[in-house]
Amino acid sequence: ASITALSLYKGLRSGEVTHVFIDPWITKMTNSRNQIFEKFRSHVLDFEPKIKFLWYKYLYSLVKEAPGPSAERFSIFEMRVQKASKSDAQLHLERKRKKQAVS
Repeated sequence: ASITALSLYKGLRSGEVTHVFIDPWITKMTNSRNQIFEKFRSHVLDFEPKIKFLWYKYLYSLVKEAPGPSAERFSIFEMRVQKASKSDAQLHLERKRKKQAVS
């Protein structure tokens, strides 16, 4: 989603969103989307039920594993998930650079 689309969060109300599937590296201050993510996170902090911020790989695990893993294992704020996603972040940046070089 574009940053413009992410900024539409202000219209959200409690109970309208329960899960957000996103890249864990958005939590890093160096990520270009971090600032809008933190604003979104602050906006939804008191929502009930609490919104779970999960690595999108949780969905893959649900399909592949029986029974599926707990959502907490895929929280983007867990250090284990941050470390596991590091190589994904590097691949993402490489693809982005290649795309910009072609443009």
